[in-house]
Order: sequence, then structure tokens, then C-alpha cells
Amino acid sequence: IEVYKQHYALVRVWYKDLWTGVERKGQDSTVKYSLKQIFEHLDQMKTLLKPEKSSSLDKLTDLLKYYQESLNDTRERRNYSRIQSDLRAFDRMLRAEFREDKIRKDLVGK
Repeated sequence: IEVYKQHYALVRVWYKDLWTGVERKGQDSTVKYSLKQIFEHLDQMKTLLKPEKSSSLDKLTDLLKYYQESLNDTRERRNYSRIQSDLRAFDRMLRAEFREDKIRKDLVGK
């Protein structure tokens, strides 16, 4: 459970960096790095959860895909309201379904 908690906490930290990058329209390289870190930690969390729960993490990943793809567009063409909406949905789902107290029974080896 400690390993899961670490990955969860790091996803939250990288999410804050990502949100700040969107709000301030920060450097694309910084935002891309934050996304990369979030994806890596979500992948690690997946390995710690039973298959039926880990598949739900794909929904979180999907919420970030639009933003990741929009980074290939110019800033003017990016739909920032959609990006912010997706990020808020990501945060709500992460906290509602993947907090430590919510996944205890879904951990592998429990």
C-alpha cells in the first residue's frame, strides 16, 4: 500500500504542475514532462491494482490524451476550456475512485 500511496501522491503533485502550466500557458516542454510523469505513475499504479480496477485507470489516461495531442497544435488553436474541463474531470475521478481508502480492497495481494 505504501508504494501505491507514493505513486498516487506523485500523480497529484504532477497534476498541480500540469494545471499551473495550463493556467499560465507555460512552456510546452514543462507541460509535456508533467504529462509524461503522470502517465508513468498511473502505469505503476495499474500494476498494483487488480485488473478490474486497473482498467478504470485508462479512463484517467484518456482524459489527458486530448491535451497531449493538442500540444502538437499552435497555442491559438488549442481548446483551453476543453483542456481545463478534462483536467478537472481527471482530478475529480482520481480523488473519488483512486484514493488509498477507496482502493484498499482492489490492491493486488490483498
